[in-house]
Amino acid sequence: MQRAGRVIGGAAGFIGRLNPREKALLLVMATIFAVLIVATFFIRYQRSLTKLEEEISSFEAAIEALSTQGREFSQRIRQAEDIERKLRENEVQLHSFLERLCINFSVPPPSSYNDTTQPLRDARTGQARITEISTIADITAVDPLPLSRLLHGIATSGELVVLKAIEVQPARGQPDLYRVRLTLSTFREDRDSRESR
Repeated sequence: MQRAGRVIGGAAGFIGRLNPREKALLLVMATIFAVLIVATFFIRYQRSLTKLEEEISSFEAAIEALSTQGREFSQRIRQAEDIERKLRENEVQLHSFLERLCINFSVPPPSSYNDTTQPLRDARTGQARITEISTIADITAVDPLPLSRLLHGIATSGELVVLKAIEVQPARGQPDLYRVRLTLSTFREDRDSRESR
């Protein structure tokens, strides 16, 4: 404490011996030095504030991305649950489904069907969780306009039915009519896999 007092006293004595011009120059230098120190702190503060704002912006962007992905993830979960429910509740009979649409759109009913059933296996476990039921329906002679309405009816029916293939050929001896083979599939949850869960 005494040492600090001696330093202050010595500085006061030194300043007291300066002429007015030297005192003015010393005051200007001290003011410039103080302004530089304040400016340096202000610039550093601004830089750190800018950096902090950039970090906050990146955090906000990350939170927004997580929020968007969370909504998308929730939507995908709902879609998966909806598909599982449809698979569980699906009782579509492809023959009656197609014949009903043929009647609605003035298309002759299929003359024959070729049915197949195939289990679809889980790639990880090898267990059959879903069964695909397919039929190939042969319509011997149909006009193009009712056929297009039938195809649209299949696509927009809301049933768990997929039009997997269509083969169109000119009908024999009937101009402007076509022979059509439709491959339709529906899917059901395998009853055994449901009971084993």
